[in-house]
Amino acid sequence: MLYTLTLFSVMTFMLCVWTKQHKAVFVVIVVLNGLSCFVAVGLAAKDEEDSLIPYVGHVSSFLISASFNMMWLGTTETFPNKIRYAAVGLCCCSARLGSLLSVVLVRLGLFFRFPAGIAGVAFLLAAGLSLWLPETLNVRLPAKFKT
Repeated sequence: MLYTLTLFSVMTFMLCVWTKQHKAVFVVIVVLNGLSCFVAVGLAAKDEEDSLIPYVGHVSSFLISASFNMMWLGTTETFPNKIRYAAVGLCCCSARLGSLLSVVLVRLGLFFRFPAGIAGVAFLLAAGLSLWLPETLNVRLPAKFKT
């Protein structure tokens, strides 16, 4: 499984290099992840014994890995040198906080059927907010803030 996640992450970076659209690839990956969470909610509502939920979960895991790697790329290109390390640290801390909250969502899944829907809403919100990030294609990146 770990090798598959690594392979998927490498394929994501290759897609970014090929398309030269980092922000667009990130938004598409995050939207697909949100949609896969909603598909999992729909499958959980059916209560079938032979469910496709584990397969949807694996796809979502691949997409999460890809979006986490894209976060590193986007953060390092967006911010000037002076605050770049703090911004990368904040993004990494936020991702780890999301990992902790995912355990809470799993526990909620024991009592309710909608925890994957909560994650799906969070992914779609992240995709919408990332649309406001600047595109760094063919743009000279700032070395420092203009005061």
